Amino acid sequence: AVQGIKLARDQDSRAYEMSWRSEMRESLRDELANQNNRINIIMLCDTVCLSCVFSLVADGSPPEETSAFMLNVYLSSVGISIALFTISLWCSVIVVRRLHEHTAAILERKLFAVSEDLQKAWQHQLTNNLPTGAQQTYLVNQAYEKWVAEHLAPLGRWSIHLLSIGVVAMFITAGLLTHTRYLIEYPAHAYAPSAVSIFWSTVIITSAT
Repeated sequence: AVQGIKLARDQDSRAYEMSWRSEMRESLRDELANQNNRINIIMLCDTVCLSCVFSLVADGSPPEETSAFMLNVYLSSVGISIALFTISLWCSVIVVRRLHEHTAAILERKLFAVSEDLQKAWQHQLTNNLPTGAQQTYLVNQAYEKWVAEHLAPLGRWSIHLLSIGVVAMFITAGLLTHTRYLIEYPAHAYAPSAVSIFWSTVIITSAT
């Protein structure tokens, strides 16, 4: 009877352990999916912005009377926008590739392999035949946050920052084109200077936000 009770307790403990590991893998799977969705949104924005910049390149030629200075500034702004969006997109692609290299089971094993605290807690748990508790859950979350901070967060931050700067550069590019066209095509219009000032104020406010 005593052996039967002990066997039942061991089976119950093992079933609890398997249930906990299943829940942990499901949680890791959800986290990987959320990270992937965030990066996919950035990639979508990069792609849309690149198409807008290339539309400016194809259809946004400044007037022939544009000064050399304004033309150089316009072309430099176009080149900077394309470079920023391309680098941002490439950073996002690298992050997505790293995410796709890890399933929930692979990431679980990697977290146990790289976290010494988690290994010690797991060894103590096995030695003393203890159930999984809040400490193990906390250590897993800590190891996951460390993995994200080392492998995903730096490139993810760069991707977002470059996208934001690229959007500002794209606004400036469109603003330069509108500025030169408006002043050259409507030179005799009395309200041209004030209209240009209002336009640039709107661009600056939009870029600042």
